[in-house]
Amino acid sequence: FFQWQQKIWFYIVVQISSIYGIFYAIWHVGIEKNILPGPKECSGGLEISDSVSQLKEQIITKPIINCNEVIWEVFGFSAATINSFIILLIFIINIVYLFQFYGSKKTKII
Repeated sequence: FFQWQQKIWFYIVVQISSIYGIFYAIWHVGIEKNILPGPKECSGGLEISDSVSQLKEQIITKPIINCNEVIWEVFGFSAATINSFIILLIFIINIVYLFQFYGSKKTKII
């Protein structure tokens, strides 16, 4: 391999990680805004029950914090929203870097 080809794998891994992070960050924002459903264990409500003991068990095992509740925000943006913007910025910077430094490389056949 040429030396520039060895470094490109790092940036490809960063790009794949960014895509993964963007997916989950946007999913969390969608849950907070009640656009997307969250996991049942996190943001699901209580199920209808015929017995008091089943209802009590649901209440006891229910997580204290729901995923659709914003815990803290800065200037009206939740942590999930800020995370989405930061990861998207990393994704864009990385793709610009990849095209600028690796998009125009000519490989020589030896």
